[in-house]
Parts: sequence; structure tokens; C-alpha cells
Amino acid sequence: MRSLSKIRGVIVGFSFVVGLIAGLMVFFVLSLQVYSFAGEVPESVRLAVEARELIKEYGNQVWPGFGDNPPPYAVQTGEMTYLVGHPSPPDGFSKGSTDPETYVKEGSVIDRPVATSLSVGGEYTVVVSTRELLGRFARKQLGDEGFELDRKDYVQALAHEGFHAFQLVSLGGLAGLPTFGFSGDPAEIQNSLRESETWDRRSTQIGRALVRAEGIESLTEKREALENYTAIEDDEHPLSVDVSKFETQIEWLEGTARYAGTKTLFMASRNRRDSPVDYGPAEAVISGLLEGASSGPSGPTPVRDQLAAVGAVKGILLDGLFPGWKEVLFREKKSLEELLTSSVNVPESLLGFPVTGVWLNEEYLAVGLADNQARWSHGLQRVGSLDALDGMVFLFPAAVHSGFWMKDTEMSLQIGFFSESGELAESVVMDPCRTDDCPVHVPEEPFKYVLELPAASRIQLTELDGGVLEIPEELA
Repeated sequence: MRSLSKIRGVIVGFSFVVGLIAGLMVFFVLSLQVYSFAGEVPESVRLAVEARELIKEYGNQVWPGFGDNPPPYAVQTGEMTYLVGHPSPPDGFSKGSTDPETYVKEGSVIDRPVATSLSVGGEYTVVVSTRELLGRFARKQLGDEGFELDRKDYVQALAHEGFHAFQLVSLGGLAGLPTFGFSGDPAEIQNSLRESETWDRRSTQIGRALVRAEGIESLTEKREALENYTAIEDDEHPLSVDVSKFETQIEWLEGTARYAGTKTLFMASRNRRDSPVDYGPAEAVISGLLEGASSGPSGPTPVRDQLAAVGAVKGILLDGLFPGWKEVLFREKKSLEELLTSSVNVPESLLGFPVTGVWLNEEYLAVGLADNQARWSHGLQRVGSLDALDGMVFLFPAAVHSGFWMKDTEMSLQIGFFSESGELAESVVMDPCRTDDCPVHVPEEPFKYVLELPAASRIQLTELDGGVLEIPEELA
């Protein structure tokens, strides 16, 4: 049985990456003939409306800001283009149906089967062919005349491309998207990797190692399982130095979109009842992604699709290991690999802690995350070296007024106490204590956040002319 997760690789994002890397993004003001239309819209237009509703309803649970302003969709039938959700349709579009509200023009934005995101009338818009046209394209590419693109997978493709539009809006267009130093020919690299048995074997091993780790609940055991993945990832890339940069870029661009599309469909499967689409069991949505990542490269776009699946699984792992990773990813433009590595390489006594990223006066810090009673009590006890971490942040659900001590710590610490608005109210330097009668420091005012840094840190809290601590939105 052909893996449906691999078939999706034919459908989602197959124009975006090529256009993105080549810099093929132009401002479209469509100059097609006006067409007057007031009849029934194609089913794919209604599915585009469904995708926008899913993004609006669940987008902010999937990714901060994703649901704030769902992108417009331009659905191409081959003869007509139906524009849905555009705040200011370009000249030449005429009012079409009112249920759903659409604008219509004769002709296509892109004269081929497509699912991509680009500027239409000044708005980043998902331009997509109908389900029937994409299904026909997939049958030809797969050599499988029996393949049918179902409504659920079409909606997931729409959500996937909707996330690409969100990337472009959030990061200021193409120029704001990270390249990670890749400047080669993506088609040439993909063709080389398709023929490489070494890369095929390596990428399959990576997918399987990640999937095995994802199935483990304990953070300590999850990190231990990821040591196998790290060993594979650290192996020399099989073809050229550009391969690593290419993998990093595609995992970032397509992996996050695959993550967002999968998570959106998962939320719909779990919660949406009044819908024109049968989303099936929520567990099957995630298991389909995991199956795709662990089964190895396949289908007509095996390299891109495998990297997208691996990137998406890394995102699911980061959900548990690195809460707040999404804001860090966009704001710092770090790779998924860098975030995953920083979340795994923690001191032994902190293996049961998640990590996160914060900003102190806009300077990024990677920190351990103390977010419950057991972690508040433990803090940086028995930590002699922070490895790649800068310190630890304590998050409380509301402002508290309690004391901190240094029992069983192994290094002197700066401790900063921050208000609910993130402003530094007070800081103190405290030394290790190994008795049962350790001094307790109680700040003068209540606090919601506490940041602990080594006394020898490059940042000295006492030298700051004011201090503002920013916490990722999903944690604050």
C-alpha cells in the first residue's frame, strides 16, 4: 500500500520551494478578462473556505499568530480563478458567489497544476489548483491511475500552503526567510540525493530515530533515545558541503509548514464536528506523519518530502523538549537542528527539565525551564556546568512573593526578579550552600519571573540600566 504521507509530497508545496530558492516571487496584479459569475462555486473553493476557517479557529493553537489573519486563497480551475478572503481584490475581479463570498476572473494566475504562496494584489495569497486537477497531476506523477486525492488531504495541503503565506508575512517576504548559507542549485542537489543510496539509508535512519524518540513520554528517556539520532546526524554528509545547508533550509521551510498543516488537521479531527470534510481520527493524522518520516524517501519528490517529514517530527519533539521554540525559530532564525540539539544537550541533573529561549534587553538566552512545583524546588541544584545553556528561568502562573535559597547548588548565581510586565525589579548574587540552614532571600516586591545566571555570566544583572525580560508568547 502506497504511503499517503508520501503522496502528499506531490501535492503540498511543490512550487513554493523552487520559486523561493530561485527568488521567483513577483507582485501580481492580474490582468485577466473579467467574467460575470453568480452560480454555484466549485467544491474546491468551499474547501478553501474550510481551510481558512480551520486556520482562524485553530491556527493560534498550532503556531502563535498563525490564526490572526488567514491568507486569501486563489483557486484555479483551469478556466477560472476564484478569489476567497482577499481584503482588496485586484482590478478586474468581479463579485461572484455570496455563499461563500468570492471574486472571479477568467484564466489562471499560474498556467499549470500548482499549490504555492505568492503576492496577489499586494496580499500573500495561496494559489492552488482544484482538488481534481491536483489529483490528476498526482496520478500522472505516481503512475497510479487509481489514486484519488481526498478532501481531507486537500484541506491539509491548503493549510500547509497557508503557513507558507504566514511565513512570508511574518518575516517580511522572501528577503526575510533564512537561507542558512545555501546558494546552490536545489534541483541539482535533489537529483544527486535521489541517486544516493547512502543518503537514502541515512535519511531513513534519521527519520526512524526521531520517530522512536517521539513515542517516549519521559524527557529524560526521550533525550537518551535522541543520542542515536545525534550520532547519525553527526556523520559526514554523503555528497557535498552544500547538502547540509540544503537540508537545513528545506527542513525549516517545508518542515514547519508540514508541522503546521498536520497540527491544524489534528485539531480539526479532534474538535470539528460541523464540517463538510470527514477528518477521521486525530491519532491517524499524527501517525501518518510519523509513518512517512520513518519509511524513508519515496514518491516523485522523495528528497524534499523526506526532509519536510523529518522537519515536522523535529517540531513535534520540540513541543515537549523546548516550549516556546516557534517564536525563537522565527525571531532568531535558528535551524530546527540547532534548537533540537540545544534541547538535548543539557546537564545530567536537568534531563527532566524542558528548555526554552528568553530575551533580556533583546539579547537571546537559552535557559532551562522551571514551570512547576517540582522544578521550582530543584532549580539549579547539583548543576556544576550549564553546558550550552545560559541559565534557568522560573515561570509562575501569577505574581508570587516567596524566597530563594542556594541549598545544594554548585556555582554562585545572579538571581533577577521580574514583574508581570517583565521589568527587572531586583537582583542579588548568592553563593552555594551545603548546610540545612541556608540564607533565604525574599525580594521586596512580588514577582512573576525569575532568571538565574551564573555569577560569571557575560551578562551582569547589577550593571544593567533597567532590564526587560521577554518570554515566548505561548509561555507568558
